[in-house]
Amino acid sequence: MMEFEGERLKVFAFPLGGVGSGNLSFAGTGQLVAWQIVNNFNSGAHGVSGAIVPLTFFAAWAKQGRNLKATLLQTVPVHDLPTVKGLKAKNKFPILNVRYETDLPVEIELEAWSPFIPLSAKDSATPVAVFTFTLHNLTKQT
Repeated sequence: MMEFEGERLKVFAFPLGGVGSGNLSFAGTGQLVAWQIVNNFNSGAHGVSGAIVPLTFFAAWAKQGRNLKATLLQTVPVHDLPTVKGLKAKNKFPILNVRYETDLPVEIELEAWSPFIPLSAKDSATPVAVFTFTLHNLTKQT
């Protein structure tokens, strides 16, 4: 398993999607980049024009007492929305695990993967990416 954090995230991109059927990458910023769908290749990565579909992001919010907090689950701001402090990525293809560093009263983790079945090109070409978020309450409040 490879681990990425800090400066190493600047060159990190994890491919998701079916083999030969279109894909995108999860960048070290937490953004979805390099979208390649329906034979439409958007070259570039990490903010280069054409590599990012505008206003596509994951976000989370939490309520503690009367206080509401929200954050983008990426380090790059969109408009004036707050972002995470950082993230740590661990990958062992075809599975990516991400832990987010936030100001929220919850711990947030992501598991992302795409089907990759050895010796089965048909099943590995399924055009899907699965994102499963797990949140752990760090307080005693429900």
